[in-house]
Amino acid sequence: MSLILDGMSQSHCQIPYKANKVSYTSQATQHIQGAKQHFFSKTFYRTFSHVSTGTNLACHVLLCEIEARLQHCLDKDEEMPSILFLQVDGGCENTSHTFHALCEQLVRDGVFKKIHVNRLPVGHTHEDIDALFGVLWRGLQNKTLMTPQEWEEAAVNCFRSRVEEDD
Repeated sequence: MSLILDGMSQSHCQIPYKANKVSYTSQATQHIQGAKQHFFSKTFYRTFSHVSTGTNLACHVLLCEIEARLQHCLDKDEEMPSILFLQVDGGCENTSHTFHALCEQLVRDGVFKKIHVNRLPVGHTHEDIDALFGVLWRGLQNKTLMTPQEWEEAAVNCFRSRVEEDD
């Protein structure tokens, strides 16, 4: 199983969002955490300012991705991968003792035989999950979105239209 986790630039996630040109005195902040399981899935997790990000969110997203893969394997009568290749950036949420303890516990509990964690250097900007954020950014950059529901609908449409273009 090969997985990359990363967060999207916060300036693209404010609501109201007016074509990335206007900032409001009162904005709702949302955080977009992306997870890409290579050759399997691409998922965005959205939280708002009342939900802690950091290590708690990183651990939650990691466990959700493992659970999704496990459920897929159970449904398809396939073996769960025995090795996890995990790519993260240098953020403190990915370098914390808690995050590494979770990885150790996953091995200790037999979920994986090995976990290889690859921490990207500071200033990285070209890992493959950034391409997904780019699709989102290009699709939203000229839109005016006033509510979380409008932002979500526009985000989903960015990828829906992209799939139709690829067909």
